[in-house]
Amino acid sequence: MWHWLYIVLAISLSEGILAQNGTCGVQVIKPHQHSSTSRVSRIVGGRESIPHSWPWMVLLRFRTATITCGGSLVRGADGNIVIVTAAHCVDGATDPADWKADVGVHSRASMEPNQKEYGIQEIIPNPGFNFQFLDDDIAILKTAWPIELNDYVQPICMTTENSELKVGQECVVMGWGADVQGGSPVDRLHEVYKPIIADVDCGNALSVFGYNNNSMLCAGNLVQGGVDACSFDSGVPFACKNTNGQWELVGISSWGFGCAQPGYPGVYTEVYTFLQWIHDNTHTSAGGPVVG
Repeated sequence: MWHWLYIVLAISLSEGILAQNGTCGVQVIKPHQHSSTSRVSRIVGGRESIPHSWPWMVLLRFRTATITCGGSLVRGADGNIVIVTAAHCVDGATDPADWKADVGVHSRASMEPNQKEYGIQEIIPNPGFNFQFLDDDIAILKTAWPIELNDYVQPICMTTENSELKVGQECVVMGWGADVQGGSPVDRLHEVYKPIIADVDCGNALSVFGYNNNSMLCAGNLVQGGVDACSFDSGVPFACKNTNGQWELVGISSWGFGCAQPGYPGVYTEVYTFLQWIHDNTHTSAGGPVVG
């Protein structure tokens, strides 16, 4: 069983749990148009993203690594921008200074004009996280100074619905992870669309590996496989478009059996389950007020 490294998340609810100070889930640079018939097979099963069309993407690096995981920019309860990722990405981390977060990135190989590096001041893993079964696989990272927002750096909205209400909807996962099982991370950001699968079908396929429908969701082509996140994609966002045209963080890439294997869809942390926890842990974000 492969434990991927992904990352993820997003921003505030229009009513309630997270204060909505500003817009979320919208891009200045639009992504590829998608239809269910235009899917190409290969993040595994995907294609290179239009540069900077997913402005909430974060590349996380531990010490000297060029990539460790991914994450999402979201707006905390206090209005400040924080990073949401998978708890297994930062499991065992004792010094936040060992971590760096890059935003405004498309190509990992070049320093782009709008790319900026941030230090990490605080790491908050969910207290229920269990590395053996990857329950409650979510963590919040607070930066050492405020994240500046611009056309290339924006937060994603936080979902307001349980994923069971979105079964069948094709949503997108993006990352720099391997495009083949056992491969190396790619240089440029890739994306792939995957339909959300009903919990009962996820459980039937994955319960032997510890699938927990209280805190997880799964997505992909259950029969054929071929589309998925993979190694180094842990913590990246699984995002769905709402009826207002905004992108919402629905899941955080967590684990899977291999990459894009038939019968074994990818598993994501169910963000909706943790909205209150995110709210409670972002009252006072590090780094002061948002710039931009």
